[in-house]
Amino acid sequence: MRISEGVCCCIVGMVLVATSCVEGRPLGQLAHDVTLEKRPSIPDTAADYRLDGLELADDSARQLDQTGPVDTGKDLQDADAPWDYADLMDVTELESVVSYECPNGFCEAGESCANCPEDCPGDCCGNGILNDNEECDDGNNDPDDGCGEECQVEPVWAEPGAIIITEIMKDPVAVSDSYGEWLELYNTTELDIDITGWTISDAGEDLHKIFAVDGVTVSAESFLLLGRDLDSQKNGGAFVDYQYDNFNLSNKDDQVILATDGKTVDEVWYDDGLQFPDSPGQSLTLSAQAFSHEGNDLGTNWCSAAAQFGDGDLGTPGATNPTCN
Repeated sequence: MRISEGVCCCIVGMVLVATSCVEGRPLGQLAHDVTLEKRPSIPDTAADYRLDGLELADDSARQLDQTGPVDTGKDLQDADAPWDYADLMDVTELESVVSYECPNGFCEAGESCANCPEDCPGDCCGNGILNDNEECDDGNNDPDDGCGEECQVEPVWAEPGAIIITEIMKDPVAVSDSYGEWLELYNTTELDIDITGWTISDAGEDLHKIFAVDGVTVSAESFLLLGRDLDSQKNGGAFVDYQYDNFNLSNKDDQVILATDGKTVDEVWYDDGLQFPDSPGQSLTLSAQAFSHEGNDLGTNWCSAAAQFGDGDLGTPGATNPTCN
């Protein structure tokens, strides 16, 4: 089939190939390494890097270049417009045009949410459908609305000290560390704070991003318990509100850093008994008289827990701390 002077088209299997009428050779793929796809369900639009309807090629330029020895790099239009012959002859590897039907109820090779959202909705941020690669999807790609442009949760900003670290079980005895470690947070404000998207980390490589589909909220003037295992039958009897991973508490010295959007809200650097308490099976407990992000910096404001819970370790997970003597 002749489609322009010196340019023919033939079908090879399921592939449409533009060739030289004289030598029968493919002309090559369009410049910019653009993948051309025939999409009959999409309205023909020139200059969109997309082969629509009866377009022969589309390199995103918007004007015709019909004659002359020099190709200005402009665009082929639809079948009812003049052919851009110079543009076609100047392309550098037009190899194939993949043809598929959209929509047909199947997400096929060559299709994605970008070019066939009806068949492939699951990998498209901003379509209101939550998939495995997304933390959220609010149906748009707008920033600063809680769900970002790449469907990742935008953490709520908070003043330093709005949430503080008040108790740390770094060395349980009743169960192994891999089940029994936990840490307690306290909301010092009169407003509930959603800490979804916040991170807990140390000064090394441990880091966990807090996330749950329904959010992770610390109620006003209340505690929230984060731990390595939710199951109180395995973790020593603590009623953990949120389970984390990729974050371990050293039995010696370590750091607990709570941050939002890269900004530290609170941190505790315990020191293996130099100033902070260090008793196996007993949590590090911040004195009730020192509930602030400045107060928990001082090891002298912490003591070893004395109240028994669960399977026999000592601590007050999720409950009011005592006053340290």
